[in-house]
Amino acid sequence: MATQVVFSNNVTENRHEFIGASEIGIIMGVGLFKTPFQLWCEKTQKIKPDENISPEQEERMLMGVMLEDVIAQRYAKKHDVAVRRAPKVYIHPKYSFLRGHADRIITGSEKGLECKNTSEYNSDKWNGDDIPEQYILQCQWLMGLSGRKEWDIAVLIGGNKYKDKTIKFDKDLFEHMVEVAVEFWNNNVLKDVPPALTEADNETIKNLYPSNNEELLDLSGIDKALLDSFEEAVAQRQELKMHQKQINDEIAELEAKIKDVIKENAGVLTPNYKVTWRLQKGQVTYDKEQMIIDGVYDKYATQGSFRCLRISVRKDG
Repeated sequence: MATQVVFSNNVTENRHEFIGASEIGIIMGVGLFKTPFQLWCEKTQKIKPDENISPEQEERMLMGVMLEDVIAQRYAKKHDVAVRRAPKVYIHPKYSFLRGHADRIITGSEKGLECKNTSEYNSDKWNGDDIPEQYILQCQWLMGLSGRKEWDIAVLIGGNKYKDKTIKFDKDLFEHMVEVAVEFWNNNVLKDVPPALTEADNETIKNLYPSNNEELLDLSGIDKALLDSFEEAVAQRQELKMHQKQINDEIAELEAKIKDVIKENAGVLTPNYKVTWRLQKGQVTYDKEQMIIDGVYDKYATQGSFRCLRISVRKDG
């Protein structure tokens, strides 16, 4: 495969126009930070990339970019090689919307290098030969597009543990990834058809549709398949909510029995468990009535809003 190469100073420009190496794992269903639906929202420009990330996630991403050079230098010193930044964007010769940009290229070799930074909490994902699947697919993607047969990945764990590993090119896997990516692009992005939703998409849906009009959408007689699917989802949700209440009631009963044994003590020790029931600081509360009397409530109070999902059985149908 003859890879098309483009030199670019801004590889993040117009990301909605292509699928990049860091996104193929998302499409394949093993994304660490996004779902296929969230990526679809970005590619169809319904939301901006990383629009809903928290300040903590933003800080983690910033530190990852800053530490990339440190990790690359550690790799170069360990293996006594020179590494250089990769100014090239690799583009699939048949599908121009399939692209990839490497972190580093190892000078004088046919290898590339990906640099990752992660917390100590994720150290078990890097034990032995283990590598998070999203990163394996990312490296496979870059090898397939660049024509290279090996790719190294270097990781800094918890700020003080360094590891690097080598990934060999798998031609069959790459071709399968291309098929899945092309299908996602043609059938979901271009046709504006969302991929299957997951539990992680609930917040995205709420952010995507923050307000409502006053129309009640009547699915009767419009699309039987959609109607059946919707009613099945509602019925399953109601059943799960019913079981959830039963489970919560059982948990509350068991907690009452546990607390009745602890009584005024800090907790209980058994051969298998350490159970504590301690006093701790609660949420700060304000005396609304006194604030109204003092004339300061209206000055500082703000009224928020959110969409509330309620389900009831129709009595007129």
